[in-house]
Amino acid sequence: MKPRMAIQIFAMLALPAAAQAATICEAAPNIVSCFHPTAKYLECSMSGRDTAVIRFKGGITGRPYAMQVRSERKDNFSRLILLDDNAAVPPSQKCGYLQWQPLSSAEKSDSVQNALSELTGGSNPKQ
Repeated sequence: MKPRMAIQIFAMLALPAAAQAATICEAAPNIVSCFHPTAKYLECSMSGRDTAVIRFKGGITGRPYAMQVRSERKDNFSRLILLDDNAAVPPSQKCGYLQWQPLSSAEKSDSVQNALSELTGGSNPKQ
């Protein structure tokens, strides 16, 4: 098997968590709205390979709070795991981010490209 082909196959089987986690902070304003509909998103930072801390202001109390979420992928599906939430009002358990959702074609493609780039040191091997 050619080395480039082996890298591509490995990349498709073991996508780096960094590629999937980047979307957590991109979606953080929507994540906050889903779990706490009256809250106002403030900021998001990655706290691990596939974990983020999202800070927000409570809509009822006006106080700052934070939640910690982890992105989980399996086959062609993803979901969030709510690890911690210190808001005075409990987070909505009906939030769709907790359910397995199919990945879009763009997410699948981006994940493979990011994995290839990471494995090849930034260069994108041609077939």
